[in-house]
Amino acid sequence: MNKVPTPFGYVIFCDDVRNETTGKEIFVGVYKEKIVVSELPATLPRLFAVVHYIETAGENDEPVFIEITTPDSDPDKPIIVQELPAGILRERVAKGAIPKDARLTIRGHFEFPFLALTKEGDLVVTAKTAGKELELGRLGVKLAPTTD
Repeated sequence: MNKVPTPFGYVIFCDDVRNETTGKEIFVGVYKEKIVVSELPATLPRLFAVVHYIETAGENDEPVFIEITTPDSDPDKPIIVQELPAGILRERVAKGAIPKDARLTIRGHFEFPFLALTKEGDLVVTAKTAGKELELGRLGVKLAPTTD
């Protein structure tokens, strides 16, 4: 069986994330390709970006940073730059608690309360590590067509 080359990842964009006592995680109001707003500027009461970054154990020992830009932000000045907690899983590999050829999934939840949008474009989530840049997800912001 051929494995997908690492690193790779994806993002779930949604209105809410609920954690159940049973260990389930429920994503409410999951967006597909775009958010459609009736007018601009618009304010989203709440938006989550649930990031999944996957690497093969031992392929990287550098920090993994997530950068998030919006249609309103400068692409070179993300609104969020945050390190993912990769060290915990990597330490478990080093101690033998996780096999050395395992796929490691490093997750991060990013919440945007009252996200202001003034123009159409894309919300982009990028992972940066060891001199590499990997786009993990993109969500379009579109103005709904008017009916005259």
